Amino acid sequence: MPVVNRQSDRGSVKLFGHPNVLYLPSKLTGTLLYQTVDRVVPCLAAYYSIHLTDGQVGRLRSYLVVR
Repeated sequence: MPVVNRQSDRGSVKLFGHPNVLYLPSKLTGTLLYQTVDRVVPCLAAYYSIHLTDGQVGRLRSYLVVR
């Protein structure tokens, strides 16, 4: 699963850092997903959320994963 860092502020989206690739099982809990992502998120990000997308341009669907 590719992981990118982005910051959203007042309708503006900025990507920063380098993308990471996580190798994950096909079924996992939200808690395990956050624990795995915690290891690659910059230490400056005290708060973050995970959004899964279908990757389609033009009609982006985003699914928020809660802890």
